[in-house]
Amino acid sequence: MSGDWPLEALKAQAVAARNYAYASLGKHEKWSFDLCNLQDCQVYGGASVERPRSNDAVDETMAKLLLYNDKPITAFYHSNSGGRTESSEYIWSEAVPYLRSVEDPYSLGQPSATWSKTYTKAQIDSILKSKGINIGPLIGIYITKKSPNGRVLETVFVGRDGDYVTSKEKVRYLLGTYDIRSTWFTIEGGGSYDSGDPGNDGGTSTEGAASTLTVISTNGKLQVPFRGLVIQGGSGKVTLGDSEGLVVLSASSVSTLEPDLKVQTVTSVVKNVQSVDSSEMLVFKGFGFGHGVGMSQWGAKAMADQGMSFAEILTHYYTNTWIQ
Repeated sequence: MSGDWPLEALKAQAVAARNYAYASLGKHEKWSFDLCNLQDCQVYGGASVERPRSNDAVDETMAKLLLYNDKPITAFYHSNSGGRTESSEYIWSEAVPYLRSVEDPYSLGQPSATWSKTYTKAQIDSILKSKGINIGPLIGIYITKKSPNGRVLETVFVGRDGDYVTSKEKVRYLLGTYDIRSTWFTIEGGGSYDSGDPGNDGGTSTEGAASTLTVISTNGKLQVPFRGLVIQGGSGKVTLGDSEGLVVLSASSVSTLEPDLKVQTVTSVVKNVQSVDSSEMLVFKGFGFGHGVGMSQWGAKAMADQGMSFAEILTHYYTNTWIQ
């Protein structure tokens, strides 16, 4: 946080940082020290970058910690939640009782509350190749799973020669955490498909079309009757009747579509048979900056600007906690 920010916001940050440091004691014990001054622990630029107001915040909260069940918490924080924080299990793996998703209207209208990043497919190809991911020329990028709050849980990069799947925060580290500022985003020019699981985006739907196949191409979306569908292959033509199933082969799986298929069956394999939008531009549009768990720093500033105390700020972002 800037040393010029309101004192109550800086006090909230001081307590959160103290909690985080307390939880990290011994982290680098094998090198005979506890904490480093990098993002692996907490960034510290040295005495030359300290400011009087932030030092006052440290002094005025001396020895205070945030507790849950009488134990100091690990107080994760981030820059901006985008309007709602996220529960810990949707960013990492463990469901932590004090790191629950909360509404955060205070972060709205603040820097990085919304953002966008545009790539060409050639740029994505270059990034993937630089990291040893060889799936051939990029066809599209799909959001395949989302949390109940809308953050991306799984992203699939579909190439001519295969797919590459990233989970949760890994897509940010793949493309750049300052470009993809959070996992709360949509993709224009890439798209989504619905596997029938709760929380999926459902951008490609075949609801009510149990006997049709939805095919997406550069000319738009087409509903193709399943019965009588003609498949042209190297060995000739195959026409589907009442008894045949359509076998779809992709780099990730083999799926069979039967004539009496259900919506979930169709949508789970649509990406394997569709021709994705051929636009060379992929636009990520998102909300917030950082992992989104715990305290939003810009939200804390807004709360302090409205006259709220550091205790009110902290207990808003960390569920069922108190200060001691």
